[in-house]
Amino acid sequence: MPLTARLFTLALALGVSSWGASVYSTNFDSMTPGSIAGQEGWNSSINSSIDQSIKALGGGDNVFQMSDAFGSLSFADYPYGPAITSSGESDPNNLFQMSLSFETATAVPQPGLLIGVSPYQDQAGSANRQGSFFIGEFGGDGLVVAWQDWENNGTCGSSCFVNHILATNVTLGISHTLSLSLDFVPGADNDVATVSFDGGAPGTFGDYEGYYAAVPGIPSPDVNSVLFKTFSSNTSTTPGQGLYFDALSYSSSSTPEPATFVLFGLGMCGLGLIRRRR
Repeated sequence: MPLTARLFTLALALGVSSWGASVYSTNFDSMTPGSIAGQEGWNSSINSSIDQSIKALGGGDNVFQMSDAFGSLSFADYPYGPAITSSGESDPNNLFQMSLSFETATAVPQPGLLIGVSPYQDQAGSANRQGSFFIGEFGGDGLVVAWQDWENNGTCGSSCFVNHILATNVTLGISHTLSLSLDFVPGADNDVATVSFDGGAPGTFGDYEGYYAAVPGIPSPDVNSVLFKTFSSNTSTTPGQGLYFDALSYSSSSTPEPATFVLFGLGMCGLGLIRRRR
């Protein structure tokens, strides 16, 4: 695991430890190459058709590899990490933070690549996400990275999903970073998602809270994990390639004081210095 990623993990842990935090972090190095299913608390019911694995890069460095060579509309049979204490409006912990690094498995274009990474509630059979990062390749140069939330304009019913582009022409084959701080605010459709790509200036958006309010009978979920998802319309990438993920951390805590945000920011700056290891 790169030193900068270790510094981020330490900063995250220190920054929220005094606030009753629950933290999970991994660099995947202690996992066994092969399917991540059931390893160290990860979802043990992953669909065997999904192209995912722990991949050894050499020198003791492992990554989590996933492509969209297979996709479906399901959720609970996709990879998601072990549950931590829930974050939500009705919980003592109202702040969910996550970060990770990613890179394409190859510098060769993979047209049609699309993978989502979402704060998630690990509840069997559910689609309980609260916003999503999307990493895709749609022709042209490089990747497109976006954060998706739900914004009701009064006419779109339950289909008000909005993609906020964080970066375009993102370089293939080198490491990049994403971070999220999701604050669950009491009230309707007002949660605050602060996101950053490669340690850049953060953007402030929403999550899917409004979507759940627009669909009768589906409560807005708390979150306690991170889900990695492909989709049924995107099946063009090469098996065994797609994206490599590393340095994954996520935590639940109560909203911290400003000093905590300073530590979190320092962690993001350090994580942004990660470069390709190979």
